[in-house]
Amino acid sequence: MPITSKTFVRSTALLLLVGLLALMGIVGTTLWLVERTQVYFNEVVEAREARGATVDLRALLQDAETSQRGYIITGTKDYLTPYTLALPKIERDFEELEKIFADNPQQLKSLELCRKEAQRRIELAAEIIDTFDREGQEAAFATVRKGMGKKEMDEIRQLIGDMTARERLVLQSRRVMTEEALEMTLYIAAGGLGLCFTIMG
Repeated sequence: MPITSKTFVRSTALLLLVGLLALMGIVGTTLWLVERTQVYFNEVVEAREARGATVDLRALLQDAETSQRGYIITGTKDYLTPYTLALPKIERDFEELEKIFADNPQQLKSLELCRKEAQRRIELAAEIIDTFDREGQEAAFATVRKGMGKKEMDEIRQLIGDMTARERLVLQSRRVMTEEALEMTLYIAAGGLGLCFTIMG
């Protein structure tokens, strides 16, 4: 049966409509995937920042502990320099992590617990240093032997370890999601190009 001009126009219009709808779907999906990829990328950046800050925090707290210990063993004031320098940096790291974890209740809870333990450890270090200055080395050692400082540092290490492990999982998860989103974008673009060629052909 010969194709009339009306039928041809209808067929062409239908194909153009299908192509337009397909193109709109491809563009919309691609934009959504690009947006999701950016979100995943931002989360990866935040997770890396969080890991860096938690590692730095742990190192600073250990520096403060080591500095206090070195001072009461040697009586040399120079040993207190790392302790003095660490205190404002510790608070800075807590504030930075608080901002990073603003939308993560689980991490915020661990951070708050860690902050309380760190404050106790810093107060204990100050007490030990003050005891050494007022009462001498043996009195300071007696405070250390009570074991409170070790208990608090063990708890701090555990909390920081838990937070770091959770951020590591976020990194791994978001990397996979980013790769999948990029791969899907390529497939959709290739499929759309093929569809366009089919309609045009």
